[in-house]
Amino acid sequence: MSARLGAEWVAKGFTEEVPKVLRRLQTIRLVKLSLKGQPLIGLFSQIPSEWNALLQKIDLLSLFASPPKWAM
Repeated sequence: MSARLGAEWVAKGFTEEVPKVLRRLQTIRLVKLSLKGQPLIGLFSQIPSEWNALLQKIDLLSLFASPPKWAM
């Protein structure tokens, strides 16, 4: 998977190491809390603004700017 992501990112002009980027992205958390099937709260990690350039380069900025409804 890392090799495929690396190839796709290099094609977009992105040169950072894939494992390093994935470790940074793994710090993002999504929490959905429900009680008896009823959603109570959804929390999404605050994404540091300095990551915007990174997320833009790898075409993920729109995902984190407005997460899909299932994620909230």
